[in-house]
Amino acid sequence: MIQLEQEEIDLLKERGFSIKTKFFGKEINWQTKKMSLSRLVDLSDVYIKMQVDENAMYSNDIGDVIAEQFKSVRMNAKKAAEALAIAVSNGFFTRKLVAWHFLRNINPKELKEYTEKLIKQSDYQNFTVSIILMNGNRITKPTVIEKNQMEKMKEKGLNPSTES
Repeated sequence: MIQLEQEEIDLLKERGFSIKTKFFGKEINWQTKKMSLSRLVDLSDVYIKMQVDENAMYSNDIGDVIAEQFKSVRMNAKKAAEALAIAVSNGFFTRKLVAWHFLRNINPKELKEYTEKLIKQSDYQNFTVSIILMNGNRITKPTVIEKNQMEKMKEKGLNPSTES
């Protein structure tokens, strides 16, 4: 329990988390970097390219499920390793080398654990709230609420420009 609380505190203080692998028998702790906006863009580019057929994955036919699992691993394993590499390294060539290393040293259980931590550290929710606030602050375009109110008034036969 204390370990989980410490991990949460580390994420909140932007300390990140570490990914442990072995390289030529020596243990390496890869520490995630600060989640800057450019790093979030790079991660989003990878996430968008990932593909899973959810209908096949949750099918009642076990053959379809197994086939989709194999296909998903084939199509997404390199992308998952690339996402983790983006979190711990900078630079194109460094990321490629680290992604190659992660692809060969991280198992599915570890991938799930690291992915959960990475999504939590990325803090997409606060980014999205910031964008919504900025969008609502624009003066050149009415907000969605104002537009919906005007449409409702028109449906009732009222003139929105004269009604208060």
